[in-house]
Amino acid sequence: MLEFLLAYGWIPVLLTGAGLFILLICTANQFTSFQLIRNVFLYGKLNEQESTTTRLPRWFYVPKKWFSHFYIVSIVCIAFWLLFMQGISDRFFKTETRAVLKLRSLTWEHRVPSVSWSTAQFALWLLFIHSLRRAYETLYVSVFSSGQMNLLHYLTGLGHYFLLPLSIICETKGVVTNDYVHFSFGDISGEQWGAAIIFLMLNLAQHQVARQMGDLRKSLSGTVRHYSYGVCYGGLFDLVSSPHFFLEILIYVTMTGFLWQCFAFKFVLLFVVLNQMCVGFVTHQWYLSTFPGKYPKERKAIIPWIF
Repeated sequence: MLEFLLAYGWIPVLLTGAGLFILLICTANQFTSFQLIRNVFLYGKLNEQESTTTRLPRWFYVPKKWFSHFYIVSIVCIAFWLLFMQGISDRFFKTETRAVLKLRSLTWEHRVPSVSWSTAQFALWLLFIHSLRRAYETLYVSVFSSGQMNLLHYLTGLGHYFLLPLSIICETKGVVTNDYVHFSFGDISGEQWGAAIIFLMLNLAQHQVARQMGDLRKSLSGTVRHYSYGVCYGGLFDLVSSPHFFLEILIYVTMTGFLWQCFAFKFVLLFVVLNQMCVGFVTHQWYLSTFPGKYPKERKAIIPWIF
């Protein structure tokens, strides 16, 4: 059974498994009061009201502000692979056969590498910009309380951002093949340029949402209130409770369109969609229960007018 699954590659198997596990835990959380499930799934403000007598051991939790580690890992990993590709392009070295086999094992074994060199480099630079922005926001824009997340969340996040560039690299011509490679903007199609522009616009929109959420915890005098919760209004907040989750999905949908030939990256999208939808739904339920009668009834959880 395991051999059959791994024929589709480590990345599809790991990300699909992680996404389905999150969906299972989210579903179980809605239909059971079993405390272990709640402690595993909930984090931050969603788990602050849980009884200390039923929480997991203290060592199982890390500060929620460690979210910044995800994007730092992403920046380092993407930078490494960009330098790796530059080394191949400049013919400083070439990928060894053993390394090629390991990279190829990350995706479907029958998949012929189809991501062009230029597409892969361009995509990695876009994701590098995205990760830089998110790292900046978690360090200087977002205002975190003393909320915590458990090690399972933390390790899953680190794993996701470690695999993110690998999902592209493992199907890139010139890395896992012996093709002669060089970067050319002419290799980027008009559709890909359109996807890249939309990708950057969505990043800008998500940054504006992050600033709205950060400002919610600041008084008129600029004093930061780490333990204050409120309701955001204006922009996408008039439509959904978690526009940052909605925009994150759109960002990865756009990148999947840019990398439409990449098999493994589609499972990155699957994981992101399942994760953001589940967390967005639970967050919406938290707002409804925390601000009864005050919270706008017309707001959806994560997808405007639908869900």
